[in-house]
Amino acid sequence: MRFTIRDLLWLTVVVALAVGWGMEYRKSQALQRKTGEWRKAMTDFVDYTVLTVPLQVKVQTPDGDYLERNLPANPPSPNPSAPAQNLPSN
Repeated sequence: MRFTIRDLLWLTVVVALAVGWGMEYRKSQALQRKTGEWRKAMTDFVDYTVLTVPLQVKVQTPDGDYLERNLPANPPSPNPSAPAQNLPSN
């Protein structure tokens, strides 16, 4: 069996496309993994911050005055998966 230059060029194109798609797939998988890790870390940080750190809000009104409010922290419940309390029946 003899191969022509045209056959070798087609083979080169097919191999190059396969290698390129494989590299892109690996790169996208790594990016998705890093994005998932970042999203989890940021979600945990925001949840912790919102739940445990008191916030001070300062807003400037149109006339130049400032309104300030202190928002208390909302600590997480000790056991969020605990069953609900039994309520008295009517």
